[in-house]
Amino acid sequence: MNFLKTIGILLLILVLVFCTIGLIQPKTYAVERKIEIKVPSQEVYDYLCSWKQWKKWSPWEKLDSSMYSKIEGKDGQLGSRYNWNSRNTEIGSGYLKFTKFDKNEVSFDFNMMSPLNIKHKSSFNLMKVIERTTKVTWVIKGELAFFERVSSIFWSMDDIIGQDMEKGLRNLKNLVEKEHAKNNQIGVDDIEKYLFNERTYLVKELSQNVPLSMVYRQNFPIVDIRNLMSTARDLALQTTGSPVVIFNNIDTNTLVYSMLVALPLDSLGMDTSIQTITIRESKAAKLDVMDREERFLEAHLLLQSFVKNDKQTAVPTIIIRYNSNNSLPINSSDSDVSIIYLYE
Repeated sequence: MNFLKTIGILLLILVLVFCTIGLIQPKTYAVERKIEIKVPSQEVYDYLCSWKQWKKWSPWEKLDSSMYSKIEGKDGQLGSRYNWNSRNTEIGSGYLKFTKFDKNEVSFDFNMMSPLNIKHKSSFNLMKVIERTTKVTWVIKGELAFFERVSSIFWSMDDIIGQDMEKGLRNLKNLVEKEHAKNNQIGVDDIEKYLFNERTYLVKELSQNVPLSMVYRQNFPIVDIRNLMSTARDLALQTTGSPVVIFNNIDTNTLVYSMLVALPLDSLGMDTSIQTITIRESKAAKLDVMDREERFLEAHLLLQSFVKNDKQTAVPTIIIRYNSNNSLPINSSDSDVSIIYLYE
């Protein structure tokens, strides 16, 4: 009798413990993952507000090649649904439904019907980090029933779906960046030939020994440009146009350049002690590079070929121009620039 009584007390304590756990465990959950994608936010957005695009990068889509899926309603509109049904218990069946479209947010219901009946709320939030780089935050949240809260001491929703979300975001990043690069290829037809007018620059020499291989990959030395802009302000110099990096005075035997940061001057004013350089009128070939420094080598090779075909008679002076009159980028690899070859 005492043994049964003891068992009963233990069972009662166990029930109370589990009830207490169920009461104190969070009733809601939110799983969040982030990734940075090196394309403008609008291009990322286009892959998030379409179920057809979802199928290309979803972390669950390729788990079952025979999975049945169907888009219900007009794809890309609020209320449209993506229904799926799979024999794979990891995928089960359910549907997604768009519930909100905003400039920087896409939200949808995420409802699983089997093997468990689980209702999630999910959203993608987009934030511009720097020029042409977008941070994507994927959030899945929902509520836990009482017994799910009790059992959650042995598992977490983060463990269950967190890795899948990470995989999905990596798939999205690879897909969007690959498509962006494919759609933004540069070619000879993008080169603009024009007459470069004589111009005087306020300059600061950074190096006299810059090999051509470095020129190919050189982006903006932001700190040096900022310092030069500060000097121009202190001296009350009138500048006009965008800051540039100039490579000139090439040693034709070693193909080594001098490298200068420069600001185009409107006038010299009264101060004749400042360091300047005047680049005389010459032919110019210009190529705009909108897709960060990874494209610089490609742009240089195209310009070299173009200049050679135009019967160049001297090794060119090279100018890299940051295309803004207002501010400099936070990161030198995220500038919209023009690469200009000056030649005879």
